Amino acid sequence: ASRFALESAQQNIAAQKAGNYPTFDLVGAYAVTEGANPNFLGSTLQGIDARLAQARLEARFPIFQGGLTLANTREARYFYEVAFAKLEEDYRTAIVDSRQSFNDVISGISKVRADRQAISSSKNALESIQAQFRVGTRTMLDVLRTQSDLYDSERIHSTDQYTYVLSTLQLKFAAGILSITDLEAINEWLNEE
Repeated sequence: ASRFALESAQQNIAAQKAGNYPTFDLVGAYAVTEGANPNFLGSTLQGIDARLAQARLEARFPIFQGGLTLANTREARYFYEVAFAKLEEDYRTAIVDSRQSFNDVISGISKVRADRQAISSSKNALESIQAQFRVGTRTMLDVLRTQSDLYDSERIHSTDQYTYVLSTLQLKFAAGILSITDLEAINEWLNEE
């Protein structure tokens, strides 16, 4: 969109410059008269049809408009510079956003893997603490702490998964390939969980 805006601004400069160019018009007329027509002597000739065709070329030269064309051209050039700066800004923003989203996706993958390991470790620790509680070497407080650690690991895992999915969508958006099928796939995945 920024590129098209830049092209439009560039064409507007040429259109404003054209205000100083001469304009040419081709004007034509055709007339048919029937019946009595006066001739060059003033007498009328009965029953003669007359056909008259004219064509002319009109030229208009703008001599002085008080600097209007010059001011409009200058304004169009300023709009072109603004459009060019906007294009540069959009280009750089797209690069930064896509790189940041890509890094977030890579980071999200690592976090989700680490979270799965943490959940597995917390489950093993809970089973071990529960077995020790049954034999009397651990207290109920130890079991509850370990169970709380497991729930914290699962909560962190869910948060990291959400961040990963969001980063994936942001990366596809920055790349310009986000589609409705991506959202449908995420909905299916969320329904499975």
